[in-house]
Amino acid sequence: MRRRLRTETQEHADTVLRLQPAELHDTAPFAPGDDRFVAELASPGLGACSFVLGPQGTPAPAWIVLDYADGQQRRWRRARRAGGRHFFTLVEDTASAGYITTVA
Repeated sequence: MRRRLRTETQEHADTVLRLQPAELHDTAPFAPGDDRFVAELASPGLGACSFVLGPQGTPAPAWIVLDYADGQQRRWRRARRAGGRHFFTLVEDTASAGYITTVA
């Protein structure tokens, strides 16, 4: 039986939601029912925050990754929850030169 490394276990525990730019909202969307979540993606240096309505039947992930057609990405990590909204902090941005590269 193969023994799992700690990093492998951590990767499986950290769920990721991958998005396209068209899936972002400028204002917080209404989440009908208890089986969807609203996430606020903080991007203070880029202007304003964005919002995401999570897929039906899925819990809020640990990470949200925004994939652009040119291969660039923005990555947010779940920071906290208040009421029914989950807040995510931008930790990596390859789409905006010089804004954020990696934050530990």
